[in-house]
Amino acid sequence: MNTSPALKMFKNYQKSNFRPNTAISYRYLLDNFDELFGDRGLASISSEEILQFFEILTEHNAKATKRHRYSHLKAFFNFIIMNYEPELRNPVDTPLMRKAFRLAKPKPREIIPKEIMDEVIFNIQNNIELSTTICNV
Repeated sequence: MNTSPALKMFKNYQKSNFRPNTAISYRYLLDNFDELFGDRGLASISSEEILQFFEILTEHNAKATKRHRYSHLKAFFNFIIMNYEPELRNPVDTPLMRKAFRLAKPKPREIIPKEIMDEVIFNIQNNIELSTTICNV
């Protein structure tokens, strides 16, 4: 199956099953993918070519944007595999790409020691008492 007809089928599926804003978020990626690989068969597209495509497309984007673009293209290939070509392997779903586009681990929260919190509460109480005394004078 060629890329352009597959993209048209996926876009038609999006129109009936996705919210409009979701389909819009896919549009930029899918249009660029169609421009570059539109006349080729899906099976002939290699993981290396897709990785180069991602590098060019998301050169100055944030890590989260890169992750979204990766997820969108992976969803496109999964859709085609599930509905039209079960023997096709997903060139986006490789260990290298999963590692390159994985979510960052969240930083652990810094816990304020109990002694500092007690001191803050004590100072606030003293300031409240002081301001109350000044207002009553």
